[in-house]
Amino acid sequence: MSRAPFTAVHLVALVAAGLAAATAGAQAPAQQLADIAPGSGAQDSGLNDDLAVFGGVAYFAGRSEATGRELWRSDGTTAGTRLVADLCPGPCDSNPGRFAAHAGVLWFVARHPATGFELWRTDGTAAGTRVAVEVLPGPEDGVFDLLAATPAGLFLSAHDGETGREPWISDGTPAGTLLLADIVPGIAGSEVQSNEVAWAGGRLFFAADDGVSGRELWASDGTPAGTAMVADSVPGSGGLSPDFLEPLGSLVLFRGFEAATGGELWVSDGTAAGTQLVRDLRPGSPGSFPQQLTASGAFVYFGASNGSDYDLWRSDGTFAGTVLVHSISPQDLVDWNGIVYFQGSSPFGLWRSDGTGGGTYLVGGSNNVQEIRPAGGRLYFKSDADGVFGFELWTSDGTGGGTFRVTDLCPGSCGSYPESFVDLGGGVALFSAEGSPDNRELWRSAGTAGTTALVADVYAPARGSQPGPFVGDDQRLFFAAGASLAPFGGGGPLVDRELWTTDGTPGGTVLVEDLRPGDEGSRPEALAGGTGGVLFFADDGAAGTEPWASDGSGAGTVLVDDLCAGGCSSAYYQPEPPVPFDGGWFFTAADDGSDYELWRTDGTPAGTVEVADLSTASDGSRPRDFAVAGGLLYFAATDDAGAVAGATRFGEPTVASRDVELWVSDGTGASRVADLEPGPEGSHPAELTPFGSAVLFRASDDVAGRELWISQGTAPTTTRVADIAAGGAPSGPAGFVVIAGPVALFAATDAAAGRELWRTDGTPGGTTRVVDLRPGTAGSEPRELTAIGDVVYFSADDGSTGRELWRSDGTAGGTWRVSDLAAGAAGSDPRGFAVDGEALLFAADDGVAGVEPWASDGVETARLADLSPGAASSHPTGFTALPVGPGAVAAADDGTSGPEPWLFLLPDLDVAIADAPDPAVEGRPLAYSITVDNAGAVGADAATLVVELPVEVSFVGSTPPSPACVYQAGGHQVECDLGALAPGASAAVTVDVTVGMVGATTLDATATADPGARIDRRRSDNSATAATTVLSTLIFADGFETADTSRWSSTAP
Repeated sequence: MSRAPFTAVHLVALVAAGLAAATAGAQAPAQQLADIAPGSGAQDSGLNDDLAVFGGVAYFAGRSEATGRELWRSDGTTAGTRLVADLCPGPCDSNPGRFAAHAGVLWFVARHPATGFELWRTDGTAAGTRVAVEVLPGPEDGVFDLLAATPAGLFLSAHDGETGREPWISDGTPAGTLLLADIVPGIAGSEVQSNEVAWAGGRLFFAADDGVSGRELWASDGTPAGTAMVADSVPGSGGLSPDFLEPLGSLVLFRGFEAATGGELWVSDGTAAGTQLVRDLRPGSPGSFPQQLTASGAFVYFGASNGSDYDLWRSDGTFAGTVLVHSISPQDLVDWNGIVYFQGSSPFGLWRSDGTGGGTYLVGGSNNVQEIRPAGGRLYFKSDADGVFGFELWTSDGTGGGTFRVTDLCPGSCGSYPESFVDLGGGVALFSAEGSPDNRELWRSAGTAGTTALVADVYAPARGSQPGPFVGDDQRLFFAAGASLAPFGGGGPLVDRELWTTDGTPGGTVLVEDLRPGDEGSRPEALAGGTGGVLFFADDGAAGTEPWASDGSGAGTVLVDDLCAGGCSSAYYQPEPPVPFDGGWFFTAADDGSDYELWRTDGTPAGTVEVADLSTASDGSRPRDFAVAGGLLYFAATDDAGAVAGATRFGEPTVASRDVELWVSDGTGASRVADLEPGPEGSHPAELTPFGSAVLFRASDDVAGRELWISQGTAPTTTRVADIAAGGAPSGPAGFVVIAGPVALFAATDAAAGRELWRTDGTPGGTTRVVDLRPGTAGSEPRELTAIGDVVYFSADDGSTGRELWRSDGTAGGTWRVSDLAAGAAGSDPRGFAVDGEALLFAADDGVAGVEPWASDGVETARLADLSPGAASSHPTGFTALPVGPGAVAAADDGTSGPEPWLFLLPDLDVAIADAPDPAVEGRPLAYSITVDNAGAVGADAATLVVELPVEVSFVGSTPPSPACVYQAGGHQVECDLGALAPGASAAVTVDVTVGMVGATTLDATATADPGARIDRRRSDNSATAATTVLSTLIFADGFETADTSRWSSTAP
């Protein structure tokens, strides 16, 4: 069996993601959630590497617009490629995968809304495709993985609600499905994973952690009595951490870790005595870290390091039978007809080996050989041999002359990236490839250009739905989406626009209800979240544009009230979004179609009432700029007090001619707070922002122009905070963002510095300019102010680097440019800021990839993805964090499907450090145990760990040892390469030191992890410190005793 290259060190996978999250797409930092609007562009069918051949037919998960990602089958012909069954009816995804044949049936794991992920079976027909076993009844997931199909039955990773994810066995019937062992009692689970299992000698070997012995080797014969730990090879809680399990006859070979040898080759016959180190290939603690264990003939082949080279080895499970084959840097090992093939170096290309030096040689000189698989009586792989065609389809019969590029599937240099090769029989290989960029579909080949053809275009074309705005309740995001008749951003008409919702998964991105069937659509707008749902305005074609409420289901989407009966609309053009208040919402509406006043609703007709009729004018008071603070609703509105004689509409005063002032309501009525500018002009309060129990806002009076004000809901507490642009000129404060204090940062203009960053604590003396980023009067024009904790991010132009990303803690010293994404004065113009955890998401143009999604943690900044490859732009807009779980959603255009909803994910590393013993004793050993967990929903691509040691200790060693972890004497720190850290995975490092003769004191050691090229979702938990109390040692003639030296005036000789 071939194993993919594994470059991370000492990783302990603690949490198995659900099957949907285990797919390649779910691991990506950017994922399209849905392609809502069909159109003319080519689309990716959603094929991944989980193709399975059963009965001469290939089964796979394919995506179409109408059905989502569902179960498909193909016999290699267009006519024979079809949907088997829409397991999750409609556009939602069942995400079938982990296919395995057993007892004449094809088994797999899939999701149905009523069952969650469970075990399914199929005979290739819709009628013969059904849920086989529901381990956890109800909509929650019960089966997380199909670990292996064996003669003993189907091994599953599952839970029934009473245990965590544990090993189960099934014969495909409910009665024949049982828990093998509750390895970690309770709901924690031992987290058995499919990449750590092997069937050998009538048993399934697997790695599991019982919470006491660490991750050790276990085995099961398919019965509870026959399921047990094979050996506690590393006593204590550290564990052997077996991985790369590979069967060889009745033995299983694997990589194991122990302190003395590091990562080395181990073997087990299923007994404690027979579980042992095969050979210490790299003597000492560094370890050779064998990888890609692949059985071929009588041996298991693998790659291992001697510290400078990465060599090809073979082993029969004995010391004498474990020998070096060739120093060749093998990658992507695969067995074919008793010969192991791989990518080798010196020179690079496809190599083969029979296990001898003479029988190890270059087959063909094709660089970047990847995805080597036997199929159709040949080897297939992808390669970018000449750098001209990109990664294209290659084949080999094992000879130099029979190794060649088959064809250029994606004409030019784009590369088709063929993968997932399976043998369909009859000399035919089936695989997935991109005949055009980002259009992965099903292909076939018999090894020649003439026999290589597209089998089927599974996914019909689509066009963008222009989703947005995204608004969350406490569970999900809601948005409007529909078909667009104009390019993204073109401003063309939108048709069939309805309410959608997403939980951040493709399967959970669904149409809520088609309120107005047909091309018109109900066009939801002014969405406002609340607890358990949203309020919005929509037109169902009968009642006009009225308030609706939805809990995210069709049945729970209802007309709140037809306020303007008879088909007229109670909402005005581009209505003010409602604001949540005390379990309901405030909003503006007109029950006669024109008299817009303040209303309140709890989502029911009986609970929908007009709060106050503030104006007798025909167009009402038009409440707007809602803000809730101190249990009160603040808003701007008009009344008739300042009406100008003669300025009328239908004989009555108009909004433009009346006094716009600050108002307040407790939900039972409303009153004007203060008349800041008496007369018809009004103060026009705007951008009301909660500030403790008060609100900040900008407003005008007849003295100072538009300046900064504060109010606590009464006239005496409503005052101008500062006249920033003295002399009657307006400073125009805007973009208020509140951080701890409370302190608000905002942009404002004065004559001395132009428009710059300011701060206020709500008092005149506490209102000052933070910094002059662009000296002179031009001003840096801060925009997009967004707070993350006590730091505010914004874009600004300092006059030299263009508009770029900046950050500030409200002090001049704490304000600096985070990144210069576009070199030179042009600037990347970061925009659309949103927060996910402690990371900032935004769109920017670095001058290379166009306007694409980016993320920053305030220190590092990285592009999330180039969704529209090359210089084209995906124009992500409306970034909004999911209410539950990590991730944010935005609309983006990948250049193929148009603007659609996308999910953006970040890794989230957590660091914990423990010291032992504590208290420690001077002159004696001290160990720091560090664990790095990835709690994020996407992998950390190249995680690292730095352990800063106190100067009072001396470094002894680490687990894993060098080269995985290297001691840097200059910085007195240990630096570890953790490699790729998948979601839910964990890496463990131990650093051993000796405490110096320092007397009684406290020592601090700090461990800091970094995810690599990707941005961490929560940087604050990337570091942890262990404070160790040190006791002194008093030396006596008869040995050592410890004591607190503060009790002694001297030390005995």
